[in-house]
Amino acid sequence: LPLETKSIFQVALEIVNNPNSTDEIVAEAIETCSDLLSNRKVLKHIILEHFFVGRGTVYRAVFSSGKIDIRNDKELMLAALSRCNVWRLHVSDELKEDRDFLLQVAEEIPGSFRYLALVWDSEMVIRTMQKHPEIFRERDEIIRPDLWEDEGVVKAWLEIGGGWLCQYFEDFEDYEEVILVATTHKWQDFKYASHELRKDKAFVLKALSIDTRIL
Repeated sequence: LPLETKSIFQVALEIVNNPNSTDEIVAEAIETCSDLLSNRKVLKHIILEHFFVGRGTVYRAVFSSGKIDIRNDKELMLAALSRCNVWRLHVSDELKEDRDFLLQVAEEIPGSFRYLALVWDSEMVIRTMQKHPEIFRERDEIIRPDLWEDEGVVKAWLEIGGGWLCQYFEDFEDYEEVILVATTHKWQDFKYASHELRKDKAFVLKALSIDTRIL
């Protein structure tokens, strides 16, 4: 930050952090900085460097300034999410439906995915699962239940070694490709193949070529 700006802000921070400062004094200090909050560069610096300052007054001031709508600003919200997942509570409804923003979160801040997962569609879940499997392993609850009806999501989950989820996958017991993917990563999951598939000689031979222990 420029020296002058830094000096003004630093003084305000000292007042905010002082446990003896009254709410009125804190409010006045924040008001002194209000013009700074209209500068995107300064605002981004505040978000990245001073989120957990003192009693959180700076955090509240950033949202109450009204100068810039952070909740709907892609750049600033990405910066905020990279700082702390608590900012997920303030992502605007519009940004939650912005595919470019959500995919950027998946690419740059995968740790935030589980907090925003409920607004993602199957394509975004699959892409993120393939790139960041560590987010999902043994954490099937972060995927919206209705997305387990998507064959692509099921296969992506099995491909990262997620294992068969009986509560979701019953409808896929007749899907040859799904069963073969499951068997590839965990041969014991072959047992979930339907009776009809088990009678299919060609299918069984394919499964045997993956792992003979299925017998």
